[in-house]
Amino acid sequence: MLDQSHRGAYPTARFHFLQVVAALILFGAAGLHAQEKTTLTIDDALRIAFERSPDLQLSANDTALSVAAIEQQRASQLPNLNVSISPSERIGRGFEQTTGSIGTQATTGLGIGASSSMTLFNGFATRNAIAEAEQNLASSRGTLERTRQTLVFNVVTQFLQTVLDSALIGIAQDNLRAEQDVLDRVAAFTKAGKKAVSDLYGEQATVASAELRVIQAQHDYELSRARLVNTLQLDPLVAYSFVAPYADTTAPATSSLDFAVLLAGVMASRPDIAAQQARVAAAEDAIKVARAGYYPSVSVSGSVGTSYSSQNVTDPFGTQLFSNNPNASVGLSIGIPIFDRKVTQLNEERAIIQRDNELLRLRTLQQQISLDLRGAYLDYLTAAKQIDVTNRQLASAAEALKAEQERYRVGVSTLVELSQARAKYLSAETDRTQAVYTLLLKGRAIEYYRGTIAQPGR
Repeated sequence: MLDQSHRGAYPTARFHFLQVVAALILFGAAGLHAQEKTTLTIDDALRIAFERSPDLQLSANDTALSVAAIEQQRASQLPNLNVSISPSERIGRGFEQTTGSIGTQATTGLGIGASSSMTLFNGFATRNAIAEAEQNLASSRGTLERTRQTLVFNVVTQFLQTVLDSALIGIAQDNLRAEQDVLDRVAAFTKAGKKAVSDLYGEQATVASAELRVIQAQHDYELSRARLVNTLQLDPLVAYSFVAPYADTTAPATSSLDFAVLLAGVMASRPDIAAQQARVAAAEDAIKVARAGYYPSVSVSGSVGTSYSSQNVTDPFGTQLFSNNPNASVGLSIGIPIFDRKVTQLNEERAIIQRDNELLRLRTLQQQISLDLRGAYLDYLTAAKQIDVTNRQLASAAEALKAEQERYRVGVSTLVELSQARAKYLSAETDRTQAVYTLLLKGRAIEYYRGTIAQPGR
């Protein structure tokens, strides 16, 4: 028959070995850099994200390009100015004035000129192109603002998830310590002959399950932390700790929270709606630009110049260049379109289709916003109710566990009943912690979908 003391010692040693292995797996790599640790609040995380986000920088660059496009269209209204200098050297047969014979001679020449032209009328194409560029700038600015809001929401979401996972590690570790205390008491009772050895084995299995919950909680935390570090573009080898924001554990009043009120101003506050409306307006201006091909165009041009040639042996260089050969011209050009192989017609049709597509995108976005906001509203109401329910659930589970522990101590209750009471308490504590952070997140989700989520320094 197997010795009972050895049967109890072997599982206990195995459980302690699991704890050591789990600690090595989860904290071994981080220990190499443990000497460097940084504590971040949620405001710190948002500030870093705004400084380093590539998506935000790309959106800012698109806005800068839109500004440059406006300047380019405005500059196209100005006259241009070109200066040309044309030196030349010609060798060939020609009439020699001094001898009156035909011979080979070299002729040196120099031409200097300046020209300018300006479009007076092009069917309002330039004016409408400027208006289109200005609407594109408004769209870029709206997109940039929505990119900022999305960045805030993503950072807040990942930060809260990381803090929640850290809190769940604490809950799992507290549960593990409690189960280990129970295991020590059961082992003492078993040794004294007050409890059956089956209780010892059962509690050893419960301790092992608690260890696995700690390992899983630490795994979830490391994944959440890695996602947040990646979003913030931080050094993954540095150890970071994240400070939990204030979380109200009382159920908030939701009677004054009305969906119709939330939806009423959302179309005016969402920057992506403003951006899409600007795209529609830009598409309308693009139609006008395309229609400019039906109108005549008027432009004016002028030039001045002078020249020198070595063939003129009677006048010196300065006399030819400044006195004898200056010239000037002014011209007016009127172009009347007769047939352009349907270029203007097809450009107009494409612009109209593009405008219709932008209108469809606007309507789709408006419908999606209404759906997203309703979902966030319902989620927030549910989360608010969960705060009250989980508070009462946790209080009841704590009292039930306390009573079950006393009953087990005096021998009235079984280990199975004690384990069930502790499992209910662990579940209630986990649910309450999740409900608290879920309420925080759902509140920010409403702000995000309304387009009013706060940003650093605003």
